[in-house]
Amino acid sequence: MEKELQVNGFKLHAVYNDEFINQQLMPLIASWQQQAVKKQRRIIVFLAAPPGAGKSTLALFIQSLCDDIQALSLDGFHYPQQYLKSHSLVLHGEEVLMSKIKGSAETFDTHAFKKHLEQLTGDDCWWPIYDRNLHDVIDHQIHVTKPIVLIEGNWLLLNELPWNELVKAADTTMFIQAELKLLKERLIKRKIKGGSSPEEALLFYETSDKLNYERVMQHSLQADIEINESMMF
Repeated sequence: MEKELQVNGFKLHAVYNDEFINQQLMPLIASWQQQAVKKQRRIIVFLAAPPGAGKSTLALFIQSLCDDIQALSLDGFHYPQQYLKSHSLVLHGEEVLMSKIKGSAETFDTHAFKKHLEQLTGDDCWWPIYDRNLHDVIDHQIHVTKPIVLIEGNWLLLNELPWNELVKAADTTMFIQAELKLLKERLIKRKIKGGSSPEEALLFYETSDKLNYERVMQHSLQADIEINESMMF
């Protein structure tokens, strides 16, 4: 199946294997709808994966398959760019400017994320986004109204505080398994598309994306549903 999606401010032509859709996605969607009816409240699904594994695209694709589903992203909870440029943290014994490791678990506002998760269980609410053209967050952009929300992000299953407490808000968890050698080129191209030079993109891959990949793969909790990237296409 082919669909044109708007992913992080860019148009993307998404193609998924029909067998993957019919045998995995559709039964999952049906189970979430059943949960929402049974629990009589909004259902929250976490979709975690390493950077570049296609979690944003998959979440939006699933949203396109069912009117009951709304895809949301953890990326809207990055600290604002101004904050990242003016704050540092100690990493591996060295003080590092947060903007230099943007995308790591420490560069997210987990307090704001927790507050929004609590709002999801009640009435309709507003969700922030991360705009890859502006390279910054924009608050109150998505009005959350659907009975099922599918939240995607790298760190949603991280087995470290406070992430392993926040995961308790999810009714179901999913994880995409992907090999680094398949993601390297994709991550570098994505950075260039966002305005970086090839040299800057490669440096960011080596100092950020690659390290984040290893942390996600080695320190994430077991998900309820595991998906291998090779099965999707």
